Parts: sequence; C-alpha cells; structure tokens
Amino acid sequence: MSSGNSFQNSSLTLLLNRRILTMDKLSTNVGMFVGFLRCDGRLLLVRRTSTDSIIPDVSFKGNWELPGGAEEESDIVGYNYSVEVAFAKAKNKVGIDVSVDDQPFLGPIYGTSFKGPQGYDLGQVVPFVTELKPTLGETMWVSPAELEDLAAKFVSKSEAKKQGLPEANGLLSGKGKRMYLMAMSCLAFHSPSIVFKAHALAFLNACRT
Repeated sequence: MSSGNSFQNSSLTLLLNRRILTMDKLSTNVGMFVGFLRCDGRLLLVRRTSTDSIIPDVSFKGNWELPGGAEEESDIVGYNYSVEVAFAKAKNKVGIDVSVDDQPFLGPIYGTSFKGPQGYDLGQVVPFVTELKPTLGETMWVSPAELEDLAAKFVSKSEAKKQGLPEANGLLSGKGKRMYLMAMSCLAFHSPSIVFKAHALAFLNACRT
C-alpha cells in the first residue's frame, strides 16, 4: 500500500471518529435547588414566575417548585460549585441567604434526570433545615400530604390556557416527576418531623410500585 493511500485511510478514520464523538456528545441542562425544611418538618415551595422551559411551547409559570434554578455560563465556578449555585439561585427566588462557607457538611445532594426534546435534564437538590423565613416570591410550606395533593393537581400554564382555566396549578410536572422526587426525598430523609419522614417515604415507595 502506498503512503498516499495510508494517509488517506488514516484521515478517513480520524474523520469517522470525530463524527462518532460528535453524535455521542450529550446536551445536558443542570438545575440546582435547595430543599429548605422548617423546624416543624415542612418544606418550602415557591411559585414559578419564569415562562422559560426546556420543553418547547410549554410554560410552567404559576406552578409550584423548589427554590433554585439552572446553572448558567455566567455562574462563577469554585469549590462546592453546584452547592453554591443552588443557594445563590434559591436566594434570588425566596430571599433566604445562607453562607455555604459556614456549612462545611452540606449534603447529600439528591438528583434525578430525564431525556427531553433538547437533551438531558438533570435536577439536584440540597436539603437544608433552617429557621430563616422567605422574603421574596409567593411561597408556602408544605407537609408530605400537601405536596402529594399539589402533585395530583398539576396543570401547566400552557394546558390551563387550552382548558380555559385562569392559571397554572399544582406542583411542577406532577406526581412521580423530577420536582416531586426531589421534594419528597427532602421530606423523607431530612424532615425534622418523624411523622412527615414516614409519610414521605411511603409516598416515594408508592412511586416504585
């Protein structure tokens, strides 16, 4: 085989490998949230004001969610990066200001993911017990039963418009979805209330059956 053919074959192999690598590369959106838990065991939710969504033509404005938001290119990367992003985004939503530097043992972080039309969507939540009160946004503190009820009532803003309803309702995406699993996990494993822990764990186990 001539050196010319050898060079041509090597170039073709390199081109194919690049194409394979390009095809396998995943687009991932990362959302970081904080599961603020009150001393009585209830979990903080905030009403969504953004119309943005990773799902085309679907708005969740008006639904209830954990305080937080998506990691962005402009976020400053540092030690405890994802945890810092979670508390910074949560502060912007509900006004609760927590210094991560003063919390050396934060965690664990609970995560869920699904494949959407624009790539993979990863959500992670940091449970955190606090006596601080929200100062921004429309908020509510919920028990596991109340969270379950909100999940059952889920209607997105887009669907509400189709049905002639005045606004969106319920927990974002509904029962068994990403927001539900993150929120219920915070209650099941970190709520100061033993009763709420048991109730939340039962709801989570029901999702597996």
